[in-house]
Amino acid sequence: MPCNKDVYYWRQILVFISMGLHKMGIGFQLSFPAALNAALLSNTTDITATPDQVSSLTATFGVSGMVGFIFFPSIMQSRGRKLTHILLNSFVILGFLLTYLANNVTMLFIGRILQGFSGTGVTLSSIIMAEYSHPKRRGLFLAAMGMWMCFGSFICHALSAFLNWRNIAALAIVPLVTALILTFIWPESPSFLAMKRKFVECDQSHTWLFGDSKESKDILNALIAAQSEQNSDGSNVFSKNIKNIVTAFGKGYFLRPLFVVIVLTLVVDVSGRYFILVYLNQMFVDIIGDASIAFYCSLGVDITMMISLLLFIVIIRLFNRKRILFVTGFCATILLYVISLTAHLKFINGELVHSAWMMPSLIVLTIFVANSGIVPLAFIIIGEIFPLEHRGLGGSLGGMVFTALYGVTMKCIPVLIETIGTQGVFAVCGSCMLVCLVLLKFTLNETKDKTLQEIEDEFKGVKRAKIILMSEEVITD
Repeated sequence: MPCNKDVYYWRQILVFISMGLHKMGIGFQLSFPAALNAALLSNTTDITATPDQVSSLTATFGVSGMVGFIFFPSIMQSRGRKLTHILLNSFVILGFLLTYLANNVTMLFIGRILQGFSGTGVTLSSIIMAEYSHPKRRGLFLAAMGMWMCFGSFICHALSAFLNWRNIAALAIVPLVTALILTFIWPESPSFLAMKRKFVECDQSHTWLFGDSKESKDILNALIAAQSEQNSDGSNVFSKNIKNIVTAFGKGYFLRPLFVVIVLTLVVDVSGRYFILVYLNQMFVDIIGDASIAFYCSLGVDITMMISLLLFIVIIRLFNRKRILFVTGFCATILLYVISLTAHLKFINGELVHSAWMMPSLIVLTIFVANSGIVPLAFIIIGEIFPLEHRGLGGSLGGMVFTALYGVTMKCIPVLIETIGTQGVFAVCGSCMLVCLVLLKFTLNETKDKTLQEIEDEFKGVKRAKIILMSEEVITD
């Protein structure tokens, strides 16, 4: 039976669409400062702001995200995945609504702060989607999630040529409201229900998502068996959560995935995935001294990201995770150094670099390489490797690092461009990525085509009967 007649495939697709629309909203969030900042700095809107206020407004998303990463993962672990997803969408919707209605800088800050609370969705949505995906489709779904985010960024950049920032904020609400409505259709995660020892509900949810084939039952039985082995004390929820947080830091099977996630988060940041979206215009002006092509370059970057992610969807099905990570990672590192060298040569002697399009082309090529491998793969691995009992805490700590790095990057990149130049910024990024890849070489396990329980058992050193997964063609028969 083909996929279009497989009801379980379409039920997973329903969850995927809901998560993807949320990711599209995140894409709007991350690129929206490019439209807002330009209007504020050029005094073409009714709100005035200083350059320092503008950079602080952009960085506020990361700072307030620290608060979100304290509370949302705890809610995810204690109240469930559905409620978490509902709250994430609600905060972003409210943030964009206040931004649309803003008549002063203070309201813009409040709207950005509310959006920052939901910044945890960058990592938590991958963790949640992994729980709702069949192991053979998990990589495909998580890879395609990045397409939604890039599509949101592309739409935001494209609309900035035709609409003002208020109308862009209003349109950004549409996919988020749709995601919110769809969330009420799908059931609670089987993994969460198993962790809460609601095994009957877990069976029902797992069957709704994956069917009742022998393979599905084997995966369900392994999940229930693993959670049945966990000690269950009679303490209340609050004291139990505190105890879990304290004891987690003494467990190697939690600390090692946490270290991997922190390093992968830094890799995504130094690859330019986020700061290039916001400071693209400033970088191109600094490099080539011509602001007229910056708009077309920003659209080119968005299109390049989407094309590279389409390529990644093919690559992820053909090769294992580690091979993709290191091949694309080292290629991106080399390109970052080449950009730095080229920018330096142009700085000391402009005649050595004649073409105004050489540097933008190198930047686009670097983005293509990074987004066809190491960047989307980082989010896939982040969604896979935390043990179920500490998945909320792991998402919280990993997300706090993400938002902290995002905030620092957004605040410091303009300063670094002014002090060490664009060539210095890319040299620092290349060096950071090189160090990160060396660390990942010795700490990262392969996760392709493994169930989440098998990945967890591998970190714990637990041996269970291996679950033989059918090919995707057989799944749909």
